[in-house]
Amino acid sequence: MIRTLVLAALLGLIPALAQADSTLDRIKDRGTVAIGIRINSTAFGSLDPKTNSYQGFNIDLAEEIGRRLGEARGPAVLLLPRHGIEGWDRAGGPLHDPEGLAALVDEMPRALAPATRLVALDAHINDDAFAQAALDVLDQWVREGVVPPGVRRSDDE
Repeated sequence: MIRTLVLAALLGLIPALAQADSTLDRIKDRGTVAIGIRINSTAFGSLDPKTNSYQGFNIDLAEEIGRRLGEARGPAVLLLPRHGIEGWDRAGGPLHDPEGLAALVDEMPRALAPATRLVALDAHINDDAFAQAALDVLDQWVREGVVPPGVRRSDDE
């Protein structure tokens, strides 16, 4: 009985191990690690009652995004979806954290370099309005000659 349980447990790990290997291969190929965050915790963004300002990881994240966009060698636009930045953080969802999201949205304008254009959207990142705003920026850059028309990125890059 114990052997059967151990074997079943080990067999149950095989898909997870294969997925882990696949993830490691993608990280090696890209040379970067993508990191996700949760915003449903006071550690990620909360209002400090003493200073009446936001604090937490999302503030640090906003500052880092702003710093990196400030280093851009070409035009930079940040599309900021005010209604959520992850599929799981929509209003009414189990991981929705309005205070953490408010901290990020509040800090982003202050964190951006003057040359970075901020477009705040009354949308969630997965809404059609967000996708349309991203396409509008791309179309503008094509019209202005920032991005040549018809250029496609190959899978090899």
